[in-house]
Amino acid sequence: MPADIIPEKLILQNGFPVIFLPLPNNPLVAITVAVRGGMRHETKRTAGIAHLQEHGLFDGGAVYQDTKTVAKVLQKIRANQGAYTGEEEVCYYAECDASDIDIVINVFTDMFCAGQNRESDLAKNKKIIAHEFTKTTSDPDQFFWHDLSPPRRFPNHPLGFTTYDEQATLAGITTQDIANYRNTFYAPQNMCIALAGDPAAFTRELSLQLENGFGRLNGNAPPAWEQFMEREPSQRIHILEHDGIEETTLVIAIPCHGYQEHHYMVRRLIATILGDGMSSRLFLTVREKLQLCYVVGAFLHEYEETGSFFMQVKTDAEKMTAAASAMLDELKNLADEPVPEDELMDIKQGISKELRRVILRPAEVTDAYAKRYLMKKNLRTLNEGINEMMDISRQDIMREAQNLLENLKHTQIFAIVPTGTKAPADALEVLLPNAS
Repeated sequence: MPADIIPEKLILQNGFPVIFLPLPNNPLVAITVAVRGGMRHETKRTAGIAHLQEHGLFDGGAVYQDTKTVAKVLQKIRANQGAYTGEEEVCYYAECDASDIDIVINVFTDMFCAGQNRESDLAKNKKIIAHEFTKTTSDPDQFFWHDLSPPRRFPNHPLGFTTYDEQATLAGITTQDIANYRNTFYAPQNMCIALAGDPAAFTRELSLQLENGFGRLNGNAPPAWEQFMEREPSQRIHILEHDGIEETTLVIAIPCHGYQEHHYMVRRLIATILGDGMSSRLFLTVREKLQLCYVVGAFLHEYEETGSFFMQVKTDAEKMTAAASAMLDELKNLADEPVPEDELMDIKQGISKELRRVILRPAEVTDAYAKRYLMKKNLRTLNEGINEMMDISRQDIMREAQNLLENLKHTQIFAIVPTGTKAPADALEVLLPNAS
């Protein structure tokens, strides 16, 4: 296994950045093409257009003229390909044998530089996405992340758009809207390519292929997205009844800074200490010792300038208040007493091993580096990232836990309960301090 990932950058003639990520002796090569955009660049009238464009790009180009042809070419070389739309990015990826990367680049070049935009394909993609909506709204977890929490955590902002907003606008989006969106955001200054694999695959011919393909893309820098300004929520406890479930899902959402802020790695460590795995504090206390739940965890959702620190539990309705109180107590413990050195070191070493194992998975490497460069406009080696984490002190953890507690006055609690459940909204409200 290579000891480090040392990225190398190439800028094509039109300003398009390409990141090469050497993974010596790896038989696979992965490519990710990332676009800075997603939900954050949408409006109420165009909610869902980034997702539509993601599907539409696979409808072919000038050479590979339809979805069937694109799929047949990539299937022939057994490439593992796909795409996804996030709040801040749209990513297209493929992983294949090193000897076949030129074929993948040919297909991707055709998709991005000569993509089709047919009425029949748009209608087809609207039906596919409408089916995806059905799966999202019927699953309580997916419903929480896509529909319950966003408009309450980010009111009157694109980060707060829901699948219902997409459903409302989907029928009205036209091929002209798609063309305008693509011309505005699929531009060299707003995109990035990352390639990971054995350095022998990164030939001069490969660079020329990228130059002759993606180097032809035109476009100016797109408009900046709307920044979110934190505000006191108008309501802090949100209870929703859901048919067909037996357990209650409760989530505490604490506002925090985004990934551009210096201490974001400290918050990631706190999430790991509290709620990542069977040795985490929440698991050992809330589930094992107090027996208040079946599932418990902590994790971060972070954007450029804002984010949320989540603690989640699945439990019986009558235990939800006690479980929420126990989770907050564990956060308070981190703020009151430094985490023991051996506990912190074990977690750091575990994360370090996990990060180093990513080297074996080229597609994960390209995804991480493409998004980092796209959002932060800088690169670092794997070891630099690990060293930054290892330098985080017990006092850093304690201070950031105190910052999260300070934000409890702006925190919201969400609960999805079985239909007919009497939820203790007043008792949950008492757990949160007054904003004044």
